Amino acid sequence: MDKAIDQGLKIQHLQTLLARHTKTVPPNIVNALNRWEQRGTEARFQSVLILRLSSPELLGTLQKSRAARYLGDQLGPTTVIIKPGAAEKVLEALTEMGHLGEILE
Repeated sequence: MDKAIDQGLKIQHLQTLLARHTKTVPPNIVNALNRWEQRGTEARFQSVLILRLSSPELLGTLQKSRAARYLGDQLGPTTVIIKPGAAEKVLEALTEMGHLGEILE
């Protein structure tokens, strides 16, 4: 949608096209287009690597270690996103701290 808008397409154009090629435009589609025009994209999907730890204390220790720079958003008390390409570095840091881990495919 962003590319279409950058090229000058307006929400009104989309609504006109939909109305022209369908019997009725579902209200949820009209609402979604209006919300998008006002707020932009409200949800995004992305693939991430998640680290699940055995305790909140271990996560706290990791967050205070040199490996903290490889950690992304915390998802829960024992779960954190690992930045792309950093799994081995985090695993090394855990091992240095005396905790064994594994990378699952």
